[in-house]
Amino acid sequence: MKSFIDRTIEESSQNIGKCLHCQKCSNGCPISFAMDSYPNQIIRLLQLGQEERVYKSKTIWLCLACETCATRCPMEIDLTRVMATLREMAISKGYESPLPKIKLYHDMFLKSIKYTGRMFESGLFGLYGILAKQPFRDLNIGQKLFFKGKLSLFPSIVWRKKEIKKVFEKIKV
Repeated sequence: MKSFIDRTIEESSQNIGKCLHCQKCSNGCPISFAMDSYPNQIIRLLQLGQEERVYKSKTIWLCLACETCATRCPMEIDLTRVMATLREMAISKGYESPLPKIKLYHDMFLKSIKYTGRMFESGLFGLYGILAKQPFRDLNIGQKLFFKGKLSLFPSIVWRKKEIKKVFEKIKV
């Protein structure tokens, strides 16, 4: 059976073993103030085989996927891909997010892409607001974006449904 780090490397296609622990990923992360472990610490936990600590960490759920870490990494490790892989691995192992609303958003984001082929912001934020019991939370910004032509009331559908279906079959979502 493969080790935790080997499975993560295989599924993320990122050579985590190259990490120098220079902390550039953590120092540049705009959300690190809210994390329980910095991104470089997650890499170290991976290297040490601390599977449960990684899966129970808020960090893998808080990652914004802004790619600041990947841009700053001197070893060209795409930590965004690693964090996404760790979230999916945690879900498949039955771990619950310590931040349930983030898990809700994560699931809804994937469903939006699965059914339309791309992100449908209006539907995502509207439905998320209802399910998170905060239906008017994003109303002000949503109105501004709509009137500037940045939000659509209807999703645009990608016509390459077979390719999208293959991706979701591969990741088993």
